[in-house]
Amino acid sequence: MDNILFRNSLIKEIKNFNTSSFFKLQEVPNNGYVKDIDTRIHETLEGLNNVEVNSITIPISITENFLEFSGLRLAHHIRLTPNLSFRKTPIIIMGSLNEKQLLKLSSLANILLTPNVFYVNLSKYAFDTIEKSVKNLELSDGLSFDFNKYLDKVTINPPTNYEDSHSIANEWAIYRWAKTINASDESINRIEKNIENNLYFKYLQTIYPISKSTIINADKLQINYSGKPKILYIDDEAEKGWEEIFSYILGDINDLHFEILDINYKETTQENLIEGTLVKIKEEDIDLVILDFRLLPQDFQVNDISEVSGLKILKAIKKINPGIQVIIFSATNKVWNLKALQVAGADGFILKESPENSNDASFTKQSIENMVETMNFCFENSFLKDFYNNLEKLKTVLIPRKNFKKSSNPLPKEFVDEVLKWSELSLNILQNKLRQENLTAVFLIYFSIIENISNRVIEIENPIKENGVYKFQFRKNLQRLKYFDKDQNDDGFYRKTNHEYENQKRALRWDIKIYNTLDFVNDNKFKFESINELVRKRNNIIHLNSTMGNVIDVTITDVILLNKIINSGLLNIT
Repeated sequence: MDNILFRNSLIKEIKNFNTSSFFKLQEVPNNGYVKDIDTRIHETLEGLNNVEVNSITIPISITENFLEFSGLRLAHHIRLTPNLSFRKTPIIIMGSLNEKQLLKLSSLANILLTPNVFYVNLSKYAFDTIEKSVKNLELSDGLSFDFNKYLDKVTINPPTNYEDSHSIANEWAIYRWAKTINASDESINRIEKNIENNLYFKYLQTIYPISKSTIINADKLQINYSGKPKILYIDDEAEKGWEEIFSYILGDINDLHFEILDINYKETTQENLIEGTLVKIKEEDIDLVILDFRLLPQDFQVNDISEVSGLKILKAIKKINPGIQVIIFSATNKVWNLKALQVAGADGFILKESPENSNDASFTKQSIENMVETMNFCFENSFLKDFYNNLEKLKTVLIPRKNFKKSSNPLPKEFVDEVLKWSELSLNILQNKLRQENLTAVFLIYFSIIENISNRVIEIENPIKENGVYKFQFRKNLQRLKYFDKDQNDDGFYRKTNHEYENQKRALRWDIKIYNTLDFVNDNKFKFESINELVRKRNNIIHLNSTMGNVIDVTITDVILLNKIINSGLLNIT
């Protein structure tokens, strides 16, 4: 079995070390510093994996920079690289400092406090007697090494060669997500390799392992949606691995239209970023946006949250159409940030995992499952985008018609204001939450709008009296109202007849008024069976009381159909 000695430049100059048969000499190449120290150490150790090792002796530093304590770093790599055959092998650290001094200078020196690690103070031993010193140490059997005792004494700090903690958290989150959903790609593989090489990430992998029980199969990543919704992903870190992860979940598994905002985040201005986002949303008719919170370098410097790019983009999106669903995908977990985003109209949140979150072994799995639930929620609400578009179209058509002097087909101001007010109120209720009570409230509001339409299109106040009975007609075309007969075999269902409606009284029955109005504005665009079901459900709700055992549930489908009917009627009202 070999006793490995890692050389630095000083040891290379000592003849006894270079001619010793006791040590097998080894060094970490500098490669012209093309590769970072962690990668060079990792590759060197993997090259020794086929060697039977008895002990490993390492100077405090293996590079020219003594204060890097790269030898201590190498020792930690040995302990934290799980596939090394000599992971538990005794390690001898040698240096000229007092052990207590060394522990004060670097947290990496805490490895001296762990099992199977020994320190040889070269101020007490000459270089030519180090071999004897190693031989005299009582090296314990590596197989008895207690790894937990090593972890109890050691903490590896984040690397300083990253731009900021944002980048560290991002790579860690991508790695955890990719492993949990079994995603693979060139960018993801690069991150996995970096995490396998980097000492800090090795440490995180060791203390926060991903167990088989937290793996999510593809069938658990299925998202519920209808139609062909389009998704836009906005993130300055998208190309580092997130694009591939979302492409796998949204595209490969769910066959959803998914694309990223292609822009140079490091060189663009905030104004151009917002403008580019809105142009993309309008051109592609985007239904859902996945939006990072901090997108530009300046976002990490500002103290005023209202100046952060993600919040400004969210507000801009909601300004053009509040129904466009926006999910915030960010590492921020600060309450004031989340509150500001919620107030601005964020429809959901997905938390990017930071290393500190990983102390909960199920955090990654829960985050991904939350993403699926959030997507389901947003797609359930995505109909609101069309509702807001419909409302804007109504405003464009109806508001000019309030001007009796300029419009060729004017409408009473009171009528236009009333229907637009109730339409906006219904949207505010739906935007708040799709609870059953909200759906029911909007359902009844829509019937109030239909009743307003009825009062506008039917000459209710001035019925025509013929042969002792009253008949009613539409204002413009003077077409008589028809009689709708109850279906004897289907309670609450009405069928249109060819008979004109007549009544001995001047009053117009509600059901006749509503059915004739719906038939009038329908213009054969909707199945009358479906319209009948809506009216029947409305009547059941109105007449429902505490003695009845059944509960009438209004569905999103009911509300969507009513919205279409109302918009069709209002756009064609005369």
